[in-house]
Amino acid sequence: MSISKLKINPIFASVFLCLALGLKSSPAAGRMFSKEAIEYRLKGYKASQNKDYDEAIKYLQKAGLLDPYYASPHNELGIIYELKGWLEKAEGEYLKALSIDPNNAEAVMNLGLFYEARGLVDKAVPYFQRRIE
Repeated sequence: MSISKLKINPIFASVFLCLALGLKSSPAAGRMFSKEAIEYRLKGYKASQNKDYDEAIKYLQKAGLLDPYYASPHNELGIIYELKGWLEKAEGEYLKALSIDPNNAEAVMNLGLFYEARGLVDKAVPYFQRRIE
């Protein structure tokens, strides 16, 4: 079978291209955030790695409050909320991360994956396209 006759799922093609090209986070990712906010985000990340999601939520919420321009804690809250099955909260946190930093690569991808996992392909595809751009 020739390559031109292969049927490729556009979502998986987008994800593959992102990984293959090694695309990085947005330029805003290099912004300096408050040291205290970063410390709380790291504590939240470590707690989430240990599956202590309630503790992680506390730390990540604190990080977001300490620095309102820090999108990462909101993206990570979205992940935890999604794991806990709190889907409206998860979507809200991904959207909050993107309202802070519209080019946050991780939040763009996570929101696309969030919609794709729920069969909302029409909502997912624009986020995968944004991730590639």
